[in-house]
Amino acid sequence: MKSVFLVLIFVFIIILLSSGCKVKGGDSVVNSIGEATMLQDGTIVLNLRGQGEGGMKGDAQLSYPKNHQNYNEILKHLDGLKPGESKPVPPWE
Repeated sequence: MKSVFLVLIFVFIIILLSSGCKVKGGDSVVNSIGEATMLQDGTIVLNLRGQGEGGMKGDAQLSYPKNHQNYNEILKHLDGLKPGESKPVPPWE
């Protein structure tokens, strides 16, 4: 049962990371899968949204403290982020 749950989570995250939704930002439209915010302690919080085939939708919130092994990769993907700042999350390619 636990392995089925892990597989479902994995599939859900893949759908979130590969799908994009249009977010209006000022005068331009940005391809985004959610929003990233950096907390005052440097933790990056990703609020992600995905939509799969057949209308399947899902949301996830992922937190990356400064000591997380993927922290620098996430920060680079976001093209930088400062404490208190929020920005759209582009899809991973």
